[in-house]
Amino acid sequence: MQQFKVFKSSAGSGKTFTLVKEFLKLCLSQKEPFYFSRILAITFTNKASKEMKERLVKTLKLASRDDKNEEDSLAKAVREDLSMSREELREAASLTLRWLLHAYGDLSISTIDRFNLKVIRSFARDLKLPLNFEIEMQQVQLLERVINSMLSNIGHNPSVDKAILDYSRWKISEGKNWKIETDLLKSSKRLYDDNAQDLLNKIQQLTTNEYLELIQRLRTAIGNFESKLQQIAKQAIDLIEQPSLSYDDFHYKKAGAINFYYKIYNGDYDAGGARISAAIENESFVANKTNNQDLVEQITPELIRLYHEIKGVLEKDLEKYISWKHLSTQLPTQALMANIHSEIEELKKDEQLLNISDFNQQISKVVQTEPLPFIYERIGERYYHIMIDEFQDTSILQFQNLLPLLDESLANGNMSLIVGDAKQSIYRFRGGEVEQFSQMPNIQHKKFKEGFNPERLSSLIRNYHPQELNYNFRSSRKIIEFNNLFFDCLGENYPINDRNLEIFKSHKQEIPAHADDDGYVDLRIMEREEDGEKLHLNEMLSIIEELKGRGYAYEDMAVLCQSNKQIREAAEFLNEKNVPLLTSEALKVESSPKVEFLLSLMRLQLNSDDLASRLFIFDYLFEEAYLNGEKSELQMCFVSKSVKGFNILFNALDFEVSIDRKSNENLLQWFERQIRDFKLADEYDLYLQFFEEKVLEFQERNHGGTEEFLNFWEERSKDVNVDLLESGDAVQMLSIHKSKGLEFPIVIMPFLSGKVEPSRSNLWVDELPEPAEELELALLKGSNELLKSTFKDDFERELIKAEGDLLNMLYVAFTRAEKELYLISIPPTESKSQLSVPILLNDFKQKLEQLEGEHYCYGKPSTKVLEEEVRTLESDQINLKKYHSSSWNDKVNLSLEMRTQWTDNADEMDSRKYGSLLHEILARIYTIADIEPTLSAFWHAGRITEVEKNELLDQLSHIINSEELKAYFSQSVKIKNEATLITEDGELLRPDRLIFFPDRVVVLDYKSGAEKSEHVQQLENYAKEVAKISKQPVEAKLYYLQSREVKIVA
Repeated sequence: MQQFKVFKSSAGSGKTFTLVKEFLKLCLSQKEPFYFSRILAITFTNKASKEMKERLVKTLKLASRDDKNEEDSLAKAVREDLSMSREELREAASLTLRWLLHAYGDLSISTIDRFNLKVIRSFARDLKLPLNFEIEMQQVQLLERVINSMLSNIGHNPSVDKAILDYSRWKISEGKNWKIETDLLKSSKRLYDDNAQDLLNKIQQLTTNEYLELIQRLRTAIGNFESKLQQIAKQAIDLIEQPSLSYDDFHYKKAGAINFYYKIYNGDYDAGGARISAAIENESFVANKTNNQDLVEQITPELIRLYHEIKGVLEKDLEKYISWKHLSTQLPTQALMANIHSEIEELKKDEQLLNISDFNQQISKVVQTEPLPFIYERIGERYYHIMIDEFQDTSILQFQNLLPLLDESLANGNMSLIVGDAKQSIYRFRGGEVEQFSQMPNIQHKKFKEGFNPERLSSLIRNYHPQELNYNFRSSRKIIEFNNLFFDCLGENYPINDRNLEIFKSHKQEIPAHADDDGYVDLRIMEREEDGEKLHLNEMLSIIEELKGRGYAYEDMAVLCQSNKQIREAAEFLNEKNVPLLTSEALKVESSPKVEFLLSLMRLQLNSDDLASRLFIFDYLFEEAYLNGEKSELQMCFVSKSVKGFNILFNALDFEVSIDRKSNENLLQWFERQIRDFKLADEYDLYLQFFEEKVLEFQERNHGGTEEFLNFWEERSKDVNVDLLESGDAVQMLSIHKSKGLEFPIVIMPFLSGKVEPSRSNLWVDELPEPAEELELALLKGSNELLKSTFKDDFERELIKAEGDLLNMLYVAFTRAEKELYLISIPPTESKSQLSVPILLNDFKQKLEQLEGEHYCYGKPSTKVLEEEVRTLESDQINLKKYHSSSWNDKVNLSLEMRTQWTDNADEMDSRKYGSLLHEILARIYTIADIEPTLSAFWHAGRITEVEKNELLDQLSHIINSEELKAYFSQSVKIKNEATLITEDGELLRPDRLIFFPDRVVVLDYKSGAEKSEHVQQLENYAKEVAKISKQPVEAKLYYLQSREVKIVA
């Protein structure tokens, strides 16, 4: 029996359902209740692991219940596959669940990184790793450390210095910024892909000096090629420009055939065209009307000979010349990358660090040479069954390391499985190789032939058992039909490579028989304009507002974008329009003008001559209307003042501030003081909140001052995002990559303009022309010019893969929606040299019903059936209107007798604080029995003295036992203290006490001091809001603590 199950799972086909079902079938078909520990399930993300575990436990719980009426669908599927009765399943599930809960640590469902770490910990000594090695999660930060160190040490290593200089000069010659840090970081990241070990070995085969010598040989070859062609072209130009002739003597003058020689002379090797071809074919360069026909005809044979000589050189060496040029510009980077890798390895050795990217490399060293038990039994487990999720995104090295486990499982007659979908392979940039899945089990990729044990691969072939999961249980009928139609017409109008068409050959999804005839797809083609992004944003907002009008909640909607930059633009726009958002990757704290204003103030402490900070401070204050007057005059004041002068200037402008840091003031206190002094907290600001959290994090972990914090912020600011919400009624915003595996009722996709971009595709090449043949590997930056080089086959393969990435990304995005899908795109450009989303949508839109203009739809929009909303007095969410910032003495609790020592107006402070304290105590008292424990708690906290405690006991007992209030502190009624009410405008109201009687509701509010008219108005507002949600009549009463009088308001 073939035991290697390969599930080809299309979007929405119940992949998690299938994985858990197969897991449970293995567990419940065995007599051992601990059999779950014999199964290893590998997932792609922590979220997927969590979801699978939760689904597993939930199904076991439901199957364990003695419920003869309802049966869980997953439990039913397991029971039917195992031909069990419900009682048999219940007994088996109950026993397995008990064992599972008692030995939950033996449940092996995890990401491959977590599993690998477990393995590596077990044989660290065998690999000669430090037993107490630390895991370095931030690979980028490690790279940044080494790159910054290398650049700061210029002058210490002449060969590295020269490589840096060479690369900087090339960037300047290309009109780019000469700084190389970003480019080096981007290139070096590729060294830590799972599939990069061979690359690392090969790029380090040359020393930095050897790289520089090779670069010089390439430049010599380039110079020789250019010089040779220039000399030949110069001979032709000398003939053309002899004194007896002029351009008028030649056909089409200088724009005619003779222009070929001038282009070649100037280094334009694409020269050619109809005119020179006709001249060569007809053996004629002469103009129709010329007095020098004989002289032109006399030089024509030589011009023809020189043409053929030039063509001969181009045909022989042009491909190599283009290759040399690309190599000479990129090899300085590669030399530096090799140096960076060496430095990182030294740093990791010194600090006893391991990267996650090292895990697979370390395991591979053993797996390829040792038998299975040595590496995997060391962790005390022997897995009978292996399950691998999202196999299309698994790297070659990961598969190599897991293959021995699969082979061992199948060799013992056990079932193992993989699940994947080649159409959803969107993580190639992380090392994912879709061919592993699309060509399974007869994988033709050359890397498999090089690095895999053929006997282990043959085991997969013998046991191969493919299964299709084609039904879409996620999306509505019209969305499934739309996607079937869209992907069915791939290649009809625009050529798609066969490799990618093969992946989408089986794209068509089946629609469940019970599916309703609903769903809606809306395609809007926006005009190409300068302010096109704004058009997309406004269109997105109008869709959201339209959906709200049809009864959908914000939480039903998701906005998917192709890049984090697009997410930030969309999030900032919607945030300004007060649309609640849920995202973790959109808003950068560093983009906040208020945050940058505070940082500029801080920078002035270090350098009072920091002109950029001075100008930013001025611009911020002027734009926010803090300053009145002539802009140029005010700007001159800000630029010319010293820090001390700044304080004087601020005070003159009615800012009672000091930007100097006081001796007893920590960083957080300084920032908070600036927030209050400059009135930055009048409105609630998420950016300020998250910024202050980072200030606090720095303060708790470090003991540095201003300069250290600014350095800390410089390193971390790019990674500090604003998490807008964690849950609740909010529009979700995420990248298409992050949306994989998720589903949403409504999906909106603005900015749909992605395309296959050669400049974004970098590739490693391993067949290099002389004089670079000694180099085994080189990294090149993508360019269409590579199609004319010796690397054209490599680059064509890369473009084919990039084309597949684009199609897969669209498939993932288009299949996230359950009910409605909105696509906002632009018309395609006239040039169709590279595949783009606008080209695909434009080719397809004829299949949709045209509504008006460039607006197309499929299906009909729906109205959501509104569920009855129950408004309660308590809410999980509070919308803050103001950013709260206060001085320490507003946060520290002082006993009443100490307050007179900390204020200039003791009598006023004593009266006001006493009333506030009494108010706070009453908020914790529900009945008379709560008085004593509440006062004791305040006394233990140092809030009141023993004398004050006794005084308050007498006063509170009198209040609560009074005839007017006694009933409101009874144990027989329901009471809510300081319950939060939210008005329709989003305002928060918090009455002191609500008392629910069977026949009425009483709103009671305490007041200290004298009676005021606003007290009545405030209580009337409370009563009005309570009346909206209460079926009983509402009464409202005020109680004045000093006079002990009750005032009936309603």
